[in-house]
Amino acid sequence: MRNIPFALRVGPVGNAYTDLSGRLVLLRGASLPDVCIVCGSPAWGNLYHKEFEPHCYPSWDLPLLWDVIYLILGKRYLMDLPFCSNCQPDDFQIYLVRINNDFAVLSDVSGTFLKSLPSLPLDLSAKVEGNLVQRALRLFFG
Repeated sequence: MRNIPFALRVGPVGNAYTDLSGRLVLLRGASLPDVCIVCGSPAWGNLYHKEFEPHCYPSWDLPLLWDVIYLILGKRYLMDLPFCSNCQPDDFQIYLVRINNDFAVLSDVSGTFLKSLPSLPLDLSAKVEGNLVQRALRLFFG
């Protein structure tokens, strides 16, 4: 399995956006505000290391086979996200909507955190959301 770091930084906001659905969109090498991603309080430089593994099993086959394939070809995306000292690691109920080598889309992020980010530009929106056929395929096949 390959580890792919997203190399997020805390500082002036760059390459981090909120989309129309209220989700966090991060491009590789994004810079995030020093605000807790869970509750929206100041993070004071605290970072939480989070790992995302974007795989699912087809319902028609044995999971063991897919586990072996995933161990050989799979990817694990690594991110360091800001959090405050009041939030515990168990509070991190942030969900991965979509991820690839270029961008990540996360849901259930604090509204206060999202308000500190710019809206997703239209040219990036087409790349993140995809065209009508790509959205339909994701709807039916995950």
